[in-house]
Amino acid sequence: RSTAGPCINKYLTCQFKNFFLSYVQALKKREGIQTNILAQKFKHREICSDWERTNLYYYLHHNPLHHRVSQDWEGYLWSSYRQIALGVRGLADLRAAWEWFGGREEFILSHRRNAGRYFSEFDK
Repeated sequence: RSTAGPCINKYLTCQFKNFFLSYVQALKKREGIQTNILAQKFKHREICSDWERTNLYYYLHHNPLHHRVSQDWEGYLWSSYRQIALGVRGLADLRAAWEWFGGREEFILSHRRNAGRYFSEFDK
C-alpha cells in the first residue's frame, strides 16, 4: 500500500490540474481557439482487485511501447518504471512497488515477461 497520504495526493492532483490548465490556455491563445479543447474530464478509476493493480503497473510502464513513442520502454525517461527499477528516489513509491511484486528483481522480471501484453481495459 502507498505510504503517501491524502495531502500529497491532493497536492499532486492540484499541480497536474494547474499545469494542464496553463498549457491549454497557452495553446488556445497561440492557435486562436475559442472552444473547449479538453471536452472530456479526466476520469479517476477505482482499482478494485489485485489483478487490476498489477496490470495497471504493466499498462502504465508499457505505454511508450504500445503507443510507439519508444521501443525502449525500460529506458524511457518519462516513465516511473526506470525510476522504480533503478531505485531512484522521486515521486514513485519504490518500496510499495517492490513489495507489491515481491522485490526489485521480480518487479523487473515480471514487467519483462508481460511486455508484449496490452491491457485495453484501462483505456476506458
